[in-house]
Amino acid sequence: MPARLAALLLTALLCGTAQGQALQIVGTDVPPLIYQHQGRVQGFCVDLVQALQQRLKDDAPIQLLPWPRVIAMAQASADVLLVCPKRTREREDRFQWVGPLYTSRTFFYVRADSPVRLRSLEQARTLSGVLLPRASYSYEWLQAQGFDNLKPIGGTGINPLRMLMAGREPALVLEDTQLQALLDEAELPAHSVRPAYLALVTDGYLAFSTATAATRVRAWQQQLDQMKRDGSYEALHQRWFGRKPGAELMRTGLPASGR
Repeated sequence: MPARLAALLLTALLCGTAQGQALQIVGTDVPPLIYQHQGRVQGFCVDLVQALQQRLKDDAPIQLLPWPRVIAMAQASADVLLVCPKRTREREDRFQWVGPLYTSRTFFYVRADSPVRLRSLEQARTLSGVLLPRASYSYEWLQAQGFDNLKPIGGTGINPLRMLMAGREPALVLEDTQLQALLDEAELPAHSVRPAYLALVTDGYLAFSTATAATRVRAWQQQLDQMKRDGSYEALHQRWFGRKPGAELMRTGLPASGR
C-alpha cells in the first residue's frame, strides 16, 4: 500500500475513533423547540440541529422520547445528544454543553381576568395551587424553593393551560418560549392569559453525555459558532421567535458556564 494512502487511512481511522460511535439524538416534546406535527419532528431546535448535522455530515435521526428516558440514556451511554435542555447549576456537571441557543423566561401566568397579583415567590407559595408540566425544569426548581402547592401534569403544557382556563387552579408556570404555541394548539387568543411574575431566566443548549469525546463536542460548537458568524443562526431565531437573538446568545466558543 502506498505510504500516502496508508497515512490518509490512518488519519481517517483516528478521526473516527475520536468522534466516537454514531450519535443518538434525543429530545422531549416541548413546542416550539422540538415537537411532532403530522408525523414529523420539527421546531427551532430541530432546524438548528439538522443545519449543524448537514455541516458535520451527520445523518442520525432525532427521536422524541419521554424526559426520564432521555436523561437515563444520557447518563448510561456515550455519544448521546440531548436537544435543547436548559443549562442550570444543578445540571452543569452532568453534560458537555454546546450553545447558547435560546433564552427562556419562566413566568407564573394567570387568566387575563384573574385578580391575582404576585410580587414575589413568597406570595406565589400562598396560592391554592400552581399548575405546570411534570417534565419541566421549573418543577424541579420550584420544589427546591420549598413550594408545596405544585400541581404537576404529565405531557406538554397544553393540559395545564386548559386546566388554568377552566379555573382549576389560579396560576400556571410556563416558559415564554412555549406559550404562543400552546395557545395556538388550544385555539385560544393571545390575550387569554397574562404574566403575573417572572420567576426564572435560563438559556437552552445542546447537551452531550459526559462520556462523549471532547473532539466531537468541539466540532459541534465550532459549527454553531460559524452559523452565528454567517447569519444562519440569527435567521432561524428570527423565524421561530419573531425577534433577533440578543448579544448573550451570539457568544462563540465552548461555553464556560450557564446563565
